[in-house]
Amino acid sequence: MAKERLKDLLERLYETFDKRFLSSDPLEFVHRVKTDEDRELTGLIASSLA
Repeated sequence: MAKERLKDLLERLYETFDKRFLSSDPLEFVHRVKTDEDRELTGLIASSLA
């Protein structure tokens, strides 16, 4: 029962906060990068600056 409530909550959050909210988030830059290795490095730098 607790798992179902958690799943429902996470699903609602996922549906509410989609890519429209990335413009104000440092993760916006991560989605612009093509390769996995570069995304990882970009995410590390973006999270350090956030």
